Amino acid sequence: MAFHFNSNLSSPRQYFREEGVENFSPNDGASSQYFLIQQTAQQLASQQGVPVANFFLGRCFDTGEGVAQNPTLAAEYYHAAAEAGMAEAQHNLACCFLNAEGVTADLRVALQYFVAAAKQGYAPAIYNIGSIMERKDPQRAAKYYLRAAHKGHAEAFYCLGCMCDNGAGVK
Repeated sequence: MAFHFNSNLSSPRQYFREEGVENFSPNDGASSQYFLIQQTAQQLASQQGVPVANFFLGRCFDTGEGVAQNPTLAAEYYHAAAEAGMAEAQHNLACCFLNAEGVTADLRVALQYFVAAAKQGYAPAIYNIGSIMERKDPQRAAKYYLRAAHKGHAEAFYCLGCMCDNGAGVK
């Protein structure tokens, strides 16, 4: 099976364009296909430093899709993609630092990566910044929730609604 690689894509769902490749789980009879994708991604990640391949592998190790779950490897692959500027990887790496998954918990580092992803307009990162700030600076948190809500983030809508209902950080 040959894969068509396009380095301009930012989503692992778009990474392989073979029909049906992005819509299967390793348990649906396509495990050999999944293994081939994993091998291809590892080769691209290690030999060519392709950010989306690093992200794809990070997510595989993060969720245990097709490989044994390994938070440390997930964080390493997310880091490689995050340093290349991939917003989704920056967000996931920030979550690793926030939740001490594969790395030591570090709120400052988590915020740095959330902010980097938020600057690219990545709604989940914008939402998470609001969530972190909600207790200490509700007004600022409401602004982040509003930004994420404008991008269609459902949880941000909910949190902003709760803040409005309670009068926390908003009039």
